Amino acid sequence: MQIVGLEGLIYGVDDVAACRRFNEDFGLRPVEHGATGALFETAEGSTIELRETGDADLPPAVVPGPMVRQIVWGVETDAVLEAVAGELAKDRDVTQGSNRTIWSTDPMGYSIGFRVSTVEPVVLEEVEVNTLGSAKRINKRYTFAERAEILHLGHVVFYTPNLEETHAFYRDRLGFRVTDTFPGLGYFMRCAGSSDHHNIFLLHRGDMAGLNHASYAVRDVDEMMMGGQYMERQGWDSLTGPGRHVIGSNYFWYFHSPCGGAVETYADMDYLTDDWLPGEWEFTPEIVAAWDRGPGFG
Repeated sequence: MQIVGLEGLIYGVDDVAACRRFNEDFGLRPVEHGATGALFETAEGSTIELRETGDADLPPAVVPGPMVRQIVWGVETDAVLEAVAGELAKDRDVTQGSNRTIWSTDPMGYSIGFRVSTVEPVVLEEVEVNTLGSAKRINKRYTFAERAEILHLGHVVFYTPNLEETHAFYRDRLGFRVTDTFPGLGYFMRCAGSSDHHNIFLLHRGDMAGLNHASYAVRDVDEMMMGGQYMERQGWDSLTGPGRHVIGSNYFWYFHSPCGGAVETYADMDYLTDDWLPGEWEFTPEIVAAWDRGPGFG
């Protein structure tokens, strides 16, 4: 079942104006906005939608306060969309929404949508990096970006009270592949049609629920660093970072988000094929991050 990746997130927020400013500073492209909501997109075309917490069209919140309320996944074809709808209809309600999106609910209680993907993957020119004996950038200076441009919505991380049930749902019902595991604590999982190390990470912390963070790719580590500095100059608080994860190998920088949970920018994530062999890891600070400015997840 070829689900290809995240297509969009829909948040219920308390302060639309503050969340709009945060997302603009973060590097998402504004599409439209009004007094009660706003729409942003990545360079690839995945979307981040903000609505007021009390919007009657939003499904019930899993946890109180501002938080992601709906997660939309992209699929390859109409045939895959029909297969997903048929599979989910075996034991839960499935409804048809706008833009030919089908909606259902996952075991955590989140509203999950599926539609034929309209994302157009970004293909960047190779970053010119000089190493000893291998020069790529010759007789010219490196060009720094003032701030980050968000290219790709890569993954989401959820606190998952019912870890095994949720893991089995995404694996057996939706075809997600386990890529790495903290036994009894968490599963890194990618969509069958994605090369990202993970598109969802299910993290068990007792009864904790809700979004830990949403994660977005930028061009390279320098743009991640420039973007992080820009965010701090605008008054937004870092959660942790900069640093580099062991699982996924990516550089990271996390920020608290007024939309709920946190956001991460990352660069240089592991690229996986079906030849990848998942690992089992003991959860330690050294495994979470090879180096960093504080703890982080995902």
